[in-house]
Amino acid sequence: MQHIIKDREDLSVARSGGPNSVITKQAKTSEGLVEIDREQKMLTLLGDTGYVPRLIAQSAGGPVDQNTITMEDVGDSQEITDEYKFRTHLTRMLYAFRSHKVTHGDLTSPNIRIVDNVPKVIDWGESRLWSEDDREDKRPGGDTYWAWHFLSQWADGARVARRWFAIYNSIVKHFGPAYIPGATLLDLGCFHGDVAAAASAAGMLVHAVDYDENAIVVATQRWKSLPVEFEHIDVKDLGGLWNLDVVTMLSMFPYVEQRYGHVASTRILKDVIESTHMLFFECQLLGDGPGPSWMVDTDRVQSYLENCGGRDVERIIEIELPDRNTTRTVFKVIGGA
Repeated sequence: MQHIIKDREDLSVARSGGPNSVITKQAKTSEGLVEIDREQKMLTLLGDTGYVPRLIAQSAGGPVDQNTITMEDVGDSQEITDEYKFRTHLTRMLYAFRSHKVTHGDLTSPNIRIVDNVPKVIDWGESRLWSEDDREDKRPGGDTYWAWHFLSQWADGARVARRWFAIYNSIVKHFGPAYIPGATLLDLGCFHGDVAAAASAAGMLVHAVDYDENAIVVATQRWKSLPVEFEHIDVKDLGGLWNLDVVTMLSMFPYVEQRYGHVASTRILKDVIESTHMLFFECQLLGDGPGPSWMVDTDRVQSYLENCGGRDVERIIEIELPDRNTTRTVFKVIGGA
């Protein structure tokens, strides 16, 4: 027996219940017919991604109220118990949507169901193909904004997500959203590639490097479906003026100082700032792992960045690390490129 879970003027939504429950949407008006036709097309287009409900059946033609679509019932959203896995799939999902040139248009909490730490996106009635330039999104900001907003609000942590969300918003605020696709980003000290992959999924052209060869192996395997160039190389060996749009150096600078000393690492940082339009810099303070003895507080870090050539240094987010009883601050630095 079906249970009506949504009953609007233009369409109704019913759940069959049981172990093989399905969702059936039935049009009531021409507007509802347009919506379920749009959803059918999107579920068909994205069916092989694993991030949308499986389309089971469609009844089309004849009177409006005989037009229906039936799809897999993904159930109620579960708790995130593995944030690393969920973050990985959220990034892959955004890249899949970009690859298929579609926009959901309402990628908010009610429409992101969590199933075994994997996002399943429902209710595609507001979606559009990128070729439909005349249609505005229900939620301005785009799918990238709303997906990372969703995870950054997660109560149990999501430090990596909050950091990337702040960086992304800072880029958009400075350049505008149209700037993101095709902009260049170099991730210095990429570790397992979270920032690099998120930037790539947003449409940026990304090169990611790390001194740790094992980290590059993990990142390359983890993000093999994305067009990110991962490279095992030391920052001092990159050489040359890059003239890049964005560079990220997140919690990696103390390791450079450990290897080469303060004078040489300062020279490297000056070269980075000179070679990019915008740098995002995060550094451990004294007492936080490898934090240098002279980095006693965020004021000292800001002064250091300014002395290294940063023309406009702004603190964009401070993130708590409860397990270390400290915080880390991400700075936006306008460089010389």
